[in-house]
Amino acid sequence: MSGKISLIGIYSAVMFVKEFPTILPQLWASIYFLQSPNETRPLSLRLLLEVNGEDRILQEAKIEHPNSLPPVETEGFQMAQMNLQLQMPHFQILEEGRLKVRAYLDDDEIRLGALDIKKAP
Repeated sequence: MSGKISLIGIYSAVMFVKEFPTILPQLWASIYFLQSPNETRPLSLRLLLEVNGEDRILQEAKIEHPNSLPPVETEGFQMAQMNLQLQMPHFQILEEGRLKVRAYLDDDEIRLGALDIKKAP
């Protein structure tokens, strides 16, 4: 079979860690993105780590021809879809912060999700 993704140990809004710094054996981000199949602007996806109000790019994917994404029927509308899994092995966390996933079409930022990282109470 194809297209199956098994998600285990999913964080929703907050990840609590015992102490800083800490290293996770691996951390994954699963991204599902829909857009018009007629979109011609280049698309960028970024995984950012925000610490003390400053963003640092951890990973970035650029799609120069987004109209090449496979179309999918969604309630009578045709959309292009992209599924992307980002793996971050030996993910080091030095302090509290926020992981953010963002898409960019030119200057338009699309907020796809975030995960706060906090010290466990």
